Amino acid sequence: MRDIARVQTFADEVLSKRSTYYAQLSDIGKVKFRKRLRMVMAEKEFYGKDGLKVTDAMVVLAVSALVQLTFGLEGYFLSRFYKIYIYPSIFHNKLLESNLKGSTSPSGVIRFSWKHLEHGFENDHDGINLALHELVHALKISITYGEIDDEHIYHSLDRINALANKYRSKDRAGGFKSLRKYAGNNDHEFLACSIEVFFENPEALNAEIPDLYESLVHLLDQDPANRLSDYKAPDRPKSFSVKKAMRIKPESHYSYVQTMLIAGFLLCWIPIILIVKHVETSPIPVAPFAATLFVLGVILFYRKFVVSGYTDLNIFMVIGWLSLTMGADLALNYYVLVYSITEVASVRDSFITPDKKVRVLLNSEEVTTVTIYVVYWRRLKACGENCELLVKHHFGLFGIKVLDSQQAQNQNQFTK
Repeated sequence: MRDIARVQTFADEVLSKRSTYYAQLSDIGKVKFRKRLRMVMAEKEFYGKDGLKVTDAMVVLAVSALVQLTFGLEGYFLSRFYKIYIYPSIFHNKLLESNLKGSTSPSGVIRFSWKHLEHGFENDHDGINLALHELVHALKISITYGEIDDEHIYHSLDRINALANKYRSKDRAGGFKSLRKYAGNNDHEFLACSIEVFFENPEALNAEIPDLYESLVHLLDQDPANRLSDYKAPDRPKSFSVKKAMRIKPESHYSYVQTMLIAGFLLCWIPIILIVKHVETSPIPVAPFAATLFVLGVILFYRKFVVSGYTDLNIFMVIGWLSLTMGADLALNYYVLVYSITEVASVRDSFITPDKKVRVLLNSEEVTTVTIYVVYWRRLKACGENCELLVKHHFGLFGIKVLDSQQAQNQNQFTK
């Protein structure tokens, strides 16, 4: 466990030498920065990889990038991303089968190459900062899944996505001096690369792409060019001219699916409770159950309802769909009759089990026991020795045997 108080004692010294952003803050701004630094460090876990020992200075620099990125966003510390792995240099990603300098996963893990992270602070005018780059990806993930409750942020991101579509092809062709070509790969890299330049060379970005710079100011609620006022941004406009269809809503598919599955989980137990007591064979039909889950899984995957690494969503997915599928299968099997049968057997004996159920020993082709209702057990007792049990069943759509009725009567009642 890292001693946060001890780290705080030399954070000012480390950041004053290695972070231009921090060094240009006022005394009040620095106090605010260090306070946020401490709050972020308290909720993050740092691990060295490939033999690297994580030092306090490494932690301070890595966390300072997060504080810098969210300095204008009060109370947002990207809480989803709580594990940070630091490698000595470039590392291999087995899933992507490639060597990386950094990566960000929705599961809450961020990975850095210390060599390249450190370089980002040593050269703060080249528009490349690995820590900021990966943390921007983390910020966009948090925004996309509705974890930041700020209407301005969603409007700003809509506008930036529209600008990315407008400028990416030009950037790939080397049409911008301030942005590197890597920004043209996709919307995610466009945002990450733009914010790197936004902090390291704000005047150049503002001069070359003013509408993008303005949108970034509104997104992060800070203006890196305003160094004399702790990067304070102008007041945000009340509205943006954004197409409604492009808007990323807080009620994202994450929240929608979560709500849908909770409702499905609750509703499915109605048929389960009402029907399962009539089921005589296994209540889980394996084949249709598995097929249903497979089809639903494919649909959900392609509609991007399942988010890799979202533990809570995956739990709701499993519990909700398992229960919903079982409830639907039981209901269909109960109400869709394939064929029915009637069985008559002599009753040899009856008894009450420790769990308060009545078991009846039948003398049919094979000596078996069945569970019957208490009311029929009383009738069995009233029948005397010559008692038979008339049981009606039906097999439903999925081949599950369902009990329709039971009658306990004297054998003489069945003879003409």
